[in-house]
Amino acid sequence: MYYSYMAKGEYKDNAYVSEAEIGSKEIDLTLLLRYHYHLKQSKIFANAGLMRGYSFDLTNYKRKESLVDGDVTTGKAIDEKPNYKRGLIAGIGYTHKNISSVYNFDFSGQMEPHDVK
Repeated sequence: MYYSYMAKGEYKDNAYVSEAEIGSKEIDLTLLLRYHYHLKQSKIFANAGLMRGYSFDLTNYKRKESLVDGDVTTGKAIDEKPNYKRGLIAGIGYTHKNISSVYNFDFSGQMEPHDVK
């Protein structure tokens, strides 16, 4: 699966103007094993497997400007670049003729920093 998000915020008061922008593109890769149990015209199935996610094209920007003395500070909105996650995925489903319904459960943590050396 492919995910993309972008969040942008701005705050103003009498002394400061702050703005931040955070965004990323993520892709999740899954490896599933599936077991089918056949009935007359339908089947029930269950699947389980491993999931890995990778984040790329991260936008991470913060700007703070003082309206009193004109001082401008720029930097990162979040300290570390979260770009890797892994977890388990499990699901159940039902198929009747050509109509299917699947429910998947994702047991993965949050994105973690991953340095490639």
